[in-house]
Amino acid sequence: MVTKRIAQVNELLRQELGRIFSRELELPRDCFITISKVETSPDCEHARAWIKIFPTSFNEEALAIL
Repeated sequence: MVTKRIAQVNELLRQELGRIFSRELELPRDCFITISKVETSPDCEHARAWIKIFPTSFNEEALAIL
């Protein structure tokens, strides 16, 4: 069960990762990365983020940049 606090942390991490990715990464033209989900452990020591890369033909190149 995800507490309200953890849900807020997840959303803040998702938003901040999106900002960092758009500001810091130089992706190929017409390539987009979105953070679709973030899960934080109950003790906030670990977090896991799921990303989506569009179009999928850029998967390897975008992952190398990350």
